[in-house]
Amino acid sequence: MQKRTEYIKVRGGDPVEFNVYSTEHGLGIECPVFRGIENYSMIQKIVPNLFNVNLENFSWCWALAHKEDKSIQVVLGMPLTKSVDEFFSLFDDYSGGSYSLLWSSEDEDGYLAPGLYPKRKSGKYVKKGWESANDWEAWHSPKETPRVKNSKRGFYFTTNNKITSENHFTDIGTGIGINSRAIRINELIEEKVRRGEKVSGEDA
Repeated sequence: MQKRTEYIKVRGGDPVEFNVYSTEHGLGIECPVFRGIENYSMIQKIVPNLFNVNLENFSWCWALAHKEDKSIQVVLGMPLTKSVDEFFSLFDDYSGGSYSLLWSSEDEDGYLAPGLYPKRKSGKYVKKGWESANDWEAWHSPKETPRVKNSKRGFYFTTNNKITSENHFTDIGTGIGINSRAIRINELIEEKVRRGEKVSGEDA
């Protein structure tokens, strides 16, 4: 672990001194929201398999800290794509954040969940980063991220819900456990489809 001291200049006041800690996995992050927690059962419902350690300080191994983020180039290129395949190929070497993206025209449509997903030695969930057995080995290819072209259902929706099973090789569905909004939206849309009605912005 490395330590450095930094200062925040305050107008009309004294500088604020604080220490910054970093490891090979990233910066040490203070998490006051977890301070004083003794019963981990509620947290473990959100983060399965979380082991009982002092949660006031984390060292996050963040995917975006390991590669050049190309989000801006991709965002600028999205309006210029003329087909779903061209839209998908725009993300072939993408190394930015995780999103749920939709593309459509009069002739075709598509859904893509791009992002930088690590290949892990020991599965998913929060791991003990100080043990080398839990290090990341490599990155999944951007071409392996979940995608759908011309949905047979005829519609898409996204509500920060789980988009794959927890067994998906990218582990993309692991940390998302609340699907209630997605389930209800799906029910409402399917009900309108059965009645032969169209969904519009007024239904939002």
